[in-house]
Amino acid sequence: MLNRELRIGGIIGEVEHRISKNGKGWASFIVEDYTDSYEFRIFGEEYLKFKHFLIENNFIYMRLLVKEGWRNRETGKTGDPRISFLSFQQLQDTLEKNSKKLTLQLSIDDLSEEKSKEIIGLFKKFKGKNQLEFSFYENNEKIKLTMLSENYKISINEALISKIKEKRLHFKLS
Repeated sequence: MLNRELRIGGIIGEVEHRISKNGKGWASFIVEDYTDSYEFRIFGEEYLKFKHFLIENNFIYMRLLVKEGWRNRETGKTGDPRISFLSFQQLQDTLEKNSKKLTLQLSIDDLSEEKSKEIIGLFKKFKGKNQLEFSFYENNEKIKLTMLSENYKISINEALISKIKEKRLHFKLS
């Protein structure tokens, strides 16, 4: 896991803002998701840069880099891996900022002219700069065909996702 970027979304649980002996601010905080909770500590410039996100019950999305631990000069041993905080965002903002493409997954058996018009109408309402891809599949023969739409670019946002879910369509974001 060293030198890898991690992306974590969740809700801020407990937060403790503190001052070190040398007068610098730092914090310990817990990020919780549906299954787990993780405790983090943030120091120095990173603390000053991101402390305004550290509010209990705030939904956040973090990008982290796991680095090699500090090396003890006397023993030469490397300590536990350390985390570098790359960015924080409000979780609500991540969908629009990080999604590049929406892939709509459609069964050939369920496709009709009426459904095609309905889908096209939906995407006309949400014009934007993001790519739209269609993935057609046929269950019996296990055939799958994926095509990038040349006619439509969309704006990926909560309203679009809500409409897609409302129509019980399957999709994937990337």
